[in-house]
Amino acid sequence: MLAAFWLANSLGMFAVSVCWKDAGHFQTFGHLLAFMPERVPMYAAYFIMGLVAWRQRWFTPGGFCPPMAPWLLLTVVSMTLYAFCRALSEDAHSVETLVSILHLQRYQDQLQAVPKMTMLMKGMNAVWFNAASLSALMATCAVFQRFFNAPGSLLKSLSANSFGIYFIHSTILFPFAYFLTGYTLPLAIKAPGVIGVSLVLSWAVSVFVLKKAPLLRRIF
Repeated sequence: MLAAFWLANSLGMFAVSVCWKDAGHFQTFGHLLAFMPERVPMYAAYFIMGLVAWRQRWFTPGGFCPPMAPWLLLTVVSMTLYAFCRALSEDAHSVETLVSILHLQRYQDQLQAVPKMTMLMKGMNAVWFNAASLSALMATCAVFQRFFNAPGSLLKSLSANSFGIYFIHSTILFPFAYFLTGYTLPLAIKAPGVIGVSLVLSWAVSVFVLKKAPLLRRIF
């Protein structure tokens, strides 16, 4: 079933990228709505997957539980291949970066000569992006089930507010990350700091606003 899900998403993403110019870039409508057209089929597909997982009781005893090691390996492989394809399909600077990281100087001329965003490259991008997305989701679920599926007030609260955190996090994470662009800090400090603070603030908004507001609490 997951293989069919991956294939359907890949075909959907490929079809939109062929039919819609700049489908891989954010399109803005009315200064309020922004999305990537090529990922619209994925939005619907993963929402349906969530409903199926809930109805079939995934991640519960007797339900589907993804094995951790194979999905982690597939995540690393698919993300590496997607990054490689994406670099080839973008611009000269992306190829130069790829050459520098992988020490492929002897092949730089051949890599620069690869036609950009041909039908083949669009197809490869769709295939490996969807493989990376699905495997990362399954691997993350497996890791959290193995190491974080335990009793405790903190974990229970995070679980109960997971939808609220997901819903509100971008309005906190992106402005906070933008605010810190003017400060020079090591990535190993800045990235965990931004993620940690954003998680705490998103959790607080979910607990004290989304779950208490008269109309919103029926949703969250």
